Amino acid sequence: MRSIPLEDFFVAYGKQDRRASEFVTRILVPKLRPQQFFRGYKIAKRFDQDISALMGVVRLTLEGSQIRGARIAFGGMAATPSRARVAELTLTGADLIRQATWSAAIAALEHDYKPIDDFRASAAYRMATAKALLTKALLEIAGTPTAATRVVGHREANHVGAA
Repeated sequence: MRSIPLEDFFVAYGKQDRRASEFVTRILVPKLRPQQFFRGYKIAKRFDQDISALMGVVRLTLEGSQIRGARIAFGGMAATPSRARVAELTLTGADLIRQATWSAAIAALEHDYKPIDDFRASAAYRMATAKALLTKALLEIAGTPTAATRVVGHREANHVGAA
């Protein structure tokens, strides 16, 4: 049995780092430490659709209001999911409470990704949405209630509050 980081698992569209006859038996997700915060989002055309136009995840490690570490990744921006390493580095050291300190990291997504155009979404939509999702995550982790950051339409209204 071998273990690999998730960021190394996807090597090309539809191809994973798996040897012949090898399959995934488990995924280990470390428990968040008290100073860590996580947000994950999926954007799809239909509420219950399995294929997404974009997925985004953000994990921040804080010391007071200062961001000491950031891990940001998006799926749907390219053939494989990948980390936003420039945005991570740019966000590290920022003050979570001061929104003005976020702008460079949000803009850095343009250095991390050159989004694809396909039937699910355009490249421009993907970039704008990735920036919006990173902003949303930062707002929520900074303390803005999720009720204030959610967009609920008629399709979603029946599912709000559902577990």
